[in-house]
Amino acid sequence: MAAQENSQQDFHFIVPSPVPTRRLRSESTHERAVAGECRIGVCHDFHRDKGHGFIKPEDSNDLIFVHISDINGEYVLKAGDAVKFKTCPLPPKCDKLQAVDVTIVDADELSHERWS
Repeated sequence: MAAQENSQQDFHFIVPSPVPTRRLRSESTHERAVAGECRIGVCHDFHRDKGHGFIKPEDSNDLIFVHISDINGEYVLKAGDAVKFKTCPLPPKCDKLQAVDVTIVDADELSHERWS
């Protein structure tokens, strides 16, 4: 009987949080992102339910990936928003860029949804 109780107590399930959190980066990647130049662009698209989207920089036609955890502020990014951002290499191959430290330039309460 005691063995049966112990086996039932060993099962602990942890439910993952539905709230995305900031991802941890290595110190060198973080330093490169912080030291990088501030760029300007426009949100091409953003899918809140998927947690990512793309930014079109003003100086390029390439789309840059943006993750939900790299957006600053209280408003949800939407297509057409002017943004300022920095970039860092996108793992695992680091052959593309990812937008980090993304801030909506002129967010207003009437046309934007809040995160919470």
